[in-house]
Amino acid sequence: MQLIWTQDLSVGVDAIDDQHKELFERINLLRIALSEGQGSHAIAETSKFLADYVLEHFSNEENYMSRYEYPDYQFHKSEHTAFMRNLVDFKKNVDRLESEGGMTSFLAIDMQRQLYDWLVHHIGEVDKAFGSFLIAKQ
Repeated sequence: MQLIWTQDLSVGVDAIDDQHKELFERINLLRIALSEGQGSHAIAETSKFLADYVLEHFSNEENYMSRYEYPDYQFHKSEHTAFMRNLVDFKKNVDRLESEGGMTSFLAIDMQRQLYDWLVHHIGEVDKAFGSFLIAKQ
């Protein structure tokens, strides 16, 4: 399933929207790689990218929240923390499977589905609420 960026997902803050668009692009590249039979390499590459990029992205969002005293900061941060915990667990599974000689297509599909579901929910609801707050504050 392809992630398509639409304007209704915009939080109204260019820096955050640009990072979200990059996340969508990377997950779409994973989908393409999986469809071309490059699952193992694509999953390893995507999980490494996400581990680094998502940490930076969440940090940026949380800095905005702190600076502007966002009232739902703790809830939003807890969503980030839970996602990072899931991502770390997923990356451990990827690393383990790679060392054992191969990735499963189930793991690849599961990763794609989880990323898709989480991003659409998180951006479409949680980040948009924060974006509205931020725009009002600025």
